[in-house]
Amino acid sequence: MKTPTLVKTFIAASLLVTAHQSMAYPKHDPNVYDLGNLWSITFYNDSAPGHTQWATQNICYLPYAVVGTHIRGKWYSTTYPNWHGHYSQEGDSVKMVGNFWNGKGNDGMTFDIVTSSRNNLGAGHWNEWGDNGRFGPVYGFGNALFKRIGYCHRITDFTQVDVQVRYLTNGEEAMYPQQRGQEEIKEPSPYEKLFDQDADLRK
Repeated sequence: MKTPTLVKTFIAASLLVTAHQSMAYPKHDPNVYDLGNLWSITFYNDSAPGHTQWATQNICYLPYAVVGTHIRGKWYSTTYPNWHGHYSQEGDSVKMVGNFWNGKGNDGMTFDIVTSSRNNLGAGHWNEWGDNGRFGPVYGFGNALFKRIGYCHRITDFTQVDVQVRYLTNGEEAMYPQQRGQEEIKEPSPYEKLFDQDADLRK
């Protein structure tokens, strides 16, 4: 009678360890890189009654490394110049930090990947502020919609990327990534390959 009891105990312990490991090491599937590392991010002003849409930028995630229960890497924008930072993903949850203006402008983004198809969607928050030696201005606390839209097919060192200046519809230069009234992104940059382009090639 002892042998079955020992077997049952061993099986129960194995199941417990497996369950613990699955909770401690969440699966990063999908992650921000493997199925297409080009995403768009759209800002919605959280303080407005209708959550007014402001700006959309594109972001390229660079290859990641496994760090404990996370995967981590760098990112840069293909639509706003000198805007880049770091990301960390655990399970479906993604955290990002970054800066612009050579470090005087700052961003913090968090989102969860909420769909499982190739064209993944993410929902979360995007906060942006500046440094002036004191409290600094806050540009926006807002909601953010993330969409996986393609690949970054000319990945270079993110500090070296030559991204064009982004303009407002009135012709003035956009002063920060969230800024309302920016011109729409009309066509892919040399660093981007959209999923839509693949569909056009197959027609």
